[in-house]
This record gives sequence, structure tokens and C-alpha cells, in this order.
Amino acid sequence: MTDKRLTAAAGLLAATLATGCSAIASDTDNANADPVRCEIQADDQRGMVRLQGVMHADTDVNGTYTFTVKSVGRGGSTNISQGSSFYAGPSGPTTLGMVMLSAGGAYDVELDVKADGQRYRCAERIGGVI
Repeated sequence: MTDKRLTAAAGLLAATLATGCSAIASDTDNANADPVRCEIQADDQRGMVRLQGVMHADTDVNGTYTFTVKSVGRGGSTNISQGSSFYAGPSGPTTLGMVMLSAGGAYDVELDVKADGQRYRCAERIGGVI
């Protein structure tokens, strides 16, 4: 990989870790205006990376979720799946799944939510240069 591509990839990783991913609602073009939206958050925690799925809701919602994390590229193997029912509301963000992993790896992270008859999905590749 050229230095220019490596620098661009490192910049993209830093931006991703700083901001998480955008919420993606299955039936909406403007996810940030949606009263129910999901997000993947990634935070550096002393040599580890904390990955968590977060649900934002401007109204009360009930549903189920699946939070999955899979390693990609070389190195060890990670395949984690968490899920349950949940309640989210306007009082603040609701965490739906969380893992701590090695900060040196690359991970495909997905939050799939079914709430009040709608489906919301966030997916993001976090870490590593592939």
C-alpha cells in the first residue's frame, strides 16, 4: 500500500473512531431526522477498543436487537453476537450491546434493530488497514 493510501486510511479510521457511524433507518433517506435511529460507537480504552451499539429514540419504542462483531483480516478470530429485547425512549441513548477488544484489530460491527414494526440497521468497519 502506498504512503498516500495508508495516510488516507489512517485518517478515515481516526474520523470513524471519533464520530461512530451514521444512523441508517431502513425506510428513510434522512436518518438524522428520524425519531428512531441507531449508531455504532467506538472508543479507545487504554490499548483496547470499546464497541457499542446505541439506540436513540425521540419517542418510546420497544423491540429486539442483535449486535454482532466479527474480526476481519489477519490475526485472531472474533465472532460475537449479542441480542435481547429492549426499551428506548426520549430520556437519552440506550446501549444495545457492548464489547471490549484489542485496538490493533479490524472488526465488522453491526447493530440490527426491530422496533414497533420497523427495522433499523447500522454497520461499520472499525480499525485496521485492509
